[in-house]
Amino acid sequence: MQHHFIIELLGIKDKHVDLWNIEKDSNKWLIELHTKVKKQKCPLCKERTKRIHSYRKQSIQGPILANTPVKIIVKKRRYLCTHCRHTNDYKWWIPTKDVRIP
Repeated sequence: MQHHFIIELLGIKDKHVDLWNIEKDSNKWLIELHTKVKKQKCPLCKERTKRIHSYRKQSIQGPILANTPVKIIVKKRRYLCTHCRHTNDYKWWIPTKDVRIP
């Protein structure tokens, strides 16, 4: 499958999100996404960093495609500011229930 088409179909507009894995379970699609490493600005001291602190996974209910529910699993990355030691999440656009599949 074309990864770019699936990202577009899910309504994700962030260019730093990649499709990691897609599989069909017995009754739903499981789509795993991750973000590319990129410099982030610390919300406290405004310095920029690429240092990764940790990862976590978040599950999102996706749209129904071909009468099959979609579960989106996002591997979110937390960054560590090397200047003030503050941790922050990468902010990216998550599709909401207002997204319509054409």
